[in-house]
Amino acid sequence: MNERAWNSSMSNLSEKELEIALYIYIGQNIRNEGILVQDPFLVKNEKIVKELENRGIIEEFNWYKHSLLRINYNENVNLSRIIEGKLNENKDILLESLNIIPLNLLSFFIHDYIENKMTFPLDKDWSYYGWKSLILDNEKIQKYKIKFFNVLIKFGFSVKTKSYVSTRGGELRDDEYVISTEIRDSLRRIMIKIEIPNEIILFSTVYDKILREVRYLSGIIEFTIEEDEYLGIEMRLLEDAFGKILDKLYENDIIDNYRVVPKHGIIVVGDANKIHNFILNDIDNTIIETLISDKFAYKDEEKIIETYDITTLMRELIDKKYKLYQTVVMLYSKEIFTSLIYIERCIIDLMSPKPNQESLRNFVLNLHHILEESSTNEFLKFRENQKPTLEEWLQIEIPTEADLPYEYAKTFFRNLNKLRNYYSHLADQEKIYKTGQIFLQLIGKYYPEKSDIEKTEKILLKQAISALEEIEKTLKIAHKF
Repeated sequence: MNERAWNSSMSNLSEKELEIALYIYIGQNIRNEGILVQDPFLVKNEKIVKELENRGIIEEFNWYKHSLLRINYNENVNLSRIIEGKLNENKDILLESLNIIPLNLLSFFIHDYIENKMTFPLDKDWSYYGWKSLILDNEKIQKYKIKFFNVLIKFGFSVKTKSYVSTRGGELRDDEYVISTEIRDSLRRIMIKIEIPNEIILFSTVYDKILREVRYLSGIIEFTIEEDEYLGIEMRLLEDAFGKILDKLYENDIIDNYRVVPKHGIIVVGDANKIHNFILNDIDNTIIETLISDKFAYKDEEKIIETYDITTLMRELIDKKYKLYQTVVMLYSKEIFTSLIYIERCIIDLMSPKPNQESLRNFVLNLHHILEESSTNEFLKFRENQKPTLEEWLQIEIPTEADLPYEYAKTFFRNLNKLRNYYSHLADQEKIYKTGQIFLQLIGKYYPEKSDIEKTEKILLKQAISALEEIEKTLKIAHKF
């Protein structure tokens, strides 16, 4: 569809009409057939719904006993563009609003929960099995899940509507949260994935298996844990996790005994009620508490302190910057960095930091000078309304396969630019707040203490190295298209 057709079909909609069209666009994902006409929000706005139908933007049809609405096929592209524009415009404030969710858990929701789905029950989700099921079933996680979707609903990025099935000529089911592919994919782009430690996945898998054996039983029981059910996890690791948990249950007098039977499984004897209650309590105090406390959110970055010093990281940064410069010259015959007279001074300052707030502010300023202010037309600031953009300057389009790493790189450079603007000039509460949001993503704290200065500087350098590397990879991929 060309731009003229897009403008003519959507430009005449009032704000309320567009709101309802977007509601139907998202809500129609409840099933392939569409959203129910009797949805309370649509019933409340029945006149506008009819007007949208008369204008050919939506269509109504019957499926078994149900009357359903969905967006006219030709209008889906238009509303998809509007959703994407709305997401880009609101992504910063959306992330700020999602800060009510611990970072580990927010990453789990975005990258491990909504990654392949668009509908989600309000309470228990029966579509998952194993470690994800155990986490999602927890009462604390359920409360955060509701908060997560409520934020999306507030921004118009999710709807809550009733599901339905075809049995008995058409039956209604419970309300579910619904999102669209644009929302799912955009959230995955703007939220960096925090890897859940293997021990949490392994222990959750084991606990889930045991709970499934004892959940509906009582008294002294004997059950067998078979070894061939978890082929997706390395058996050696799974057996080790089973051993640790069963030892724990035995040491706390929760089970009477257990024994491993080769080629058969693990036979466990114990009181079902005691096993069930102990495991639920232990899940709450260990796995769930770790997940919502952000204890492992920055585990990978903290390894930098043990592995690198500032000098090593600076050498790697300059090397990556030079490689990016060479790649752009070789592929596009353009220079992505210019020579600034104070760059050498900045490098010297970066390699001799001091453990105080003033030194960290200067560190941010110098890193910003080296990477962003020294880039041609300051492209690496990746300002929202910059013209021309880096892509336009190089006359390229970013292919889908490179979109996600490129977005990660852009997010880092934008955050660095914000730190330079806010942290170096903390003149008002708004700048202090915005600075805190960036530091929260970097080190898990709203503001670095003296003991955090060195770690923060190393994390900034390591992420800068990764961002340069991702841009170089992206430009190499784009050159092939």
